[in-house]
Amino acid sequence: MSWTRVPFGNVVAALVVVAGAASCTKSDGGPDGWVEVGSEAAIRAEGVMYLAELGAFVVATDSSIVALADGTQHLDGERVLYCAARGGFVGPHAESFDRQGRYVGGPAASDMDLIAIRIEGGLVSIEPGGITLTPGRSAGTVPSPGASCDGSEDPPGFVRTG
Repeated sequence: MSWTRVPFGNVVAALVVVAGAASCTKSDGGPDGWVEVGSEAAIRAEGVMYLAELGAFVVATDSSIVALADGTQHLDGERVLYCAARGGFVGPHAESFDRQGRYVGGPAASDMDLIAIRIEGGLVSIEPGGITLTPGRSAGTVPSPGASCDGSEDPPGFVRTG
């Protein structure tokens, strides 16, 4: 089974990867629930990857790779989107988070929820059921870059601006 993978790089484009070293595949054989999402190098090259089927963003930061749940804290079914102009995530109720999912502004009561991640042999896997609910907002807030993130969702998981 293959998954839809939406990369973000210099050019934002939807991409369905069905084979290859950087493919996102469902791990049916592993009883531990981990899903391989790609190579560390490919994720770092893309910067931000959205896995719609898993409700997850995988984000390369300067020092690590993190996995974040795409849900908002208001209503089930609402999602945050990645906004390249702001370099972070925005929600439908004006909540905003930095690239690592830390609270920046708006009505959110806490940071974005984290998804368990592991890197073994250069391959990155996440455990969709391994969500860590964040207990509140990060100590101190990251200043909002202030760029506009008004726009439609295109490709999935990303705000198209302009």
